[in-house]
Parts: sequence; structure tokens; C-alpha cells
Amino acid sequence: EGGGALEGPTPREVVLQPQADEVITFLAFHESGLGYPAHWFLRGLLNEWGLELQHLNPTRVQHIASFVTVCEAFLMMQPHIDLF
Repeated sequence: EGGGALEGPTPREVVLQPQADEVITFLAFHESGLGYPAHWFLRGLLNEWGLELQHLNPTRVQHIASFVTVCEAFLMMQPHIDLF
């Protein structure tokens, strides 16, 4: 019990399988600042890191949104992955 082994879903669990033009998202992401269409910087980060949106937690989404806001609104520059 709790030995760290990964287990598949139980028969009662719903397994989401998005189509190529769909993404999985969570309410907490939108409460943390995520909007659609997603900012090009978020899409670039996900591509660079080899991740999909559902791999991020709400804190990470908020962190990315805050970084974009600081770059664009306060530093008057485009966000860049090297600064992140």
C-alpha cells in the first residue's frame, strides 16, 4: 500500500483522451490567469519543455502568466524563455 508503484485507472474512472484539436484544462488554471487563445509564450514553453497543458499545476500556470505580465506591462518587452 502506497509503495510508489503506478497503477492504471480503476474501471469506474474516466480517462480523458482529447482529439488532436482539443486540450484538457482545469478550472483552477483559469482562476490562476489562463485564457484562450493561450499566449504564444505559454505554447512555446510547453513545446520547449515537451509538455502538455495538463502537466502543469495551477501555481505554474500563474507563475507563467505573471512572468508574461511583468515582461509586457512593466519591462515593455516580449517575454523570452532565457529570462524565465
